[in-house]
Amino acid sequence: MDLFDRIRRAIQDSNTPVLAGLLWMTSWDSSIQGLIHDVGSIPLGGHLVKVAGFSKHKQDGSFVNPATQETYLVIQNSWGINAPGSDSGLYYFSRDISNKVFGEYGIGYWSDDPNLVVKKMGLLSALYVNLVNWLKQLVAQKDGTYPPKPPVAPVAPPVAPEPPQPTVPHPLILALSQGIFEAEGNGKQLGALNDNWGDLRYTKYTQSLGATGIKNGFAVFPSRAVGDKACYQLCLDVANNLLLGYPKPCSIKDFVKVYGEPQTQLEWDNYVSILCARTGKIETTTLTEML
Repeated sequence: MDLFDRIRRAIQDSNTPVLAGLLWMTSWDSSIQGLIHDVGSIPLGGHLVKVAGFSKHKQDGSFVNPATQETYLVIQNSWGINAPGSDSGLYYFSRDISNKVFGEYGIGYWSDDPNLVVKKMGLLSALYVNLVNWLKQLVAQKDGTYPPKPPVAPVAPPVAPEPPQPTVPHPLILALSQGIFEAEGNGKQLGALNDNWGDLRYTKYTQSLGATGIKNGFAVFPSRAVGDKACYQLCLDVANNLLLGYPKPCSIKDFVKVYGEPQTQLEWDNYVSILCARTGKIETTTLTEML
């Protein structure tokens, strides 16, 4: 099992992200949508990042590498969604690059779970430093240059906690919510003026998702980002069988009947076909199967 798999195993065992230290390279700031292509040669400096998980997909649901469809480590750091070269704050490290940059330049990785044992990749290096210091003290004692002192283990400086970062969306649920935007008019309807491209109704539930007002029965959101997130969260809650009024489990076809409120069979069929095209699934596929 290589270093890439060990980090994945640490995430799976703890069911949490892990923190990792490495030298951040200047060339990574010019990456395209967060895809790291090389190990870099000019370090920008040491940086503590969060390995948020691992995925084959970017935030828009497309493959990170369509040619190979391989899995990448998903890296977040404290620079936020506007981090240079990132995919809205995320970076994707392949197996080969992860093994090199965390193995050759890595400082260590720690689980977010305080009950787990801290894992340090640089343990042997620390022991070597202690041994060299101890030998120097023996030589100094023999020469009489200064009194011997017991070896002191290096103490890592305190690391400020990173601000909470958003979790990586489920690619197919995200694709489903974007299909809703298309089926509802893709911004050519009143919902666009309300920052509500999904045309969500105004209810106590949508209030809990950030809706701040009502217009003709539909929710008004303070920004497009809040409205888009609300639509995604509704789809996710249906997939997790958390919402009343939807079958459990709920197929794409049944979801359209409740959410889209089609007036005719043609409207229903068109709505279903758009969601199936977006997700690559058939109408009987349940949202739960897309998690």
